[in-house]
Amino acid sequence: MFHHLETDAFHAGAATGTASTQLTDDGFRTGSALYSAWDTWRSQAEALLSACAHIHNHLEDTVWTHKNYEETLKTNLSVEEIDKHFK
Repeated sequence: MFHHLETDAFHAGAATGTASTQLTDDGFRTGSALYSAWDTWRSQAEALLSACAHIHNHLEDTVWTHKNYEETLKTNLSVEEIDKHFK
């Protein structure tokens, strides 16, 4: 499931933010570079999560719609079969 992606994609976010702040505070330019890399990663991970959620919701809807359609077919077929015997 895509739900694990969110946890896995962002588990290092707080530590990365802290590290980038500490590096910047200590005068290292790598601090801002680290934050920039994290910000790019976060943005791309959020876009991927959004796409996965959209696909997931569509597939759930498709399964539900198909199940309801199948139930309708079964019911209609059963009624038609029963009606044949009473005509």
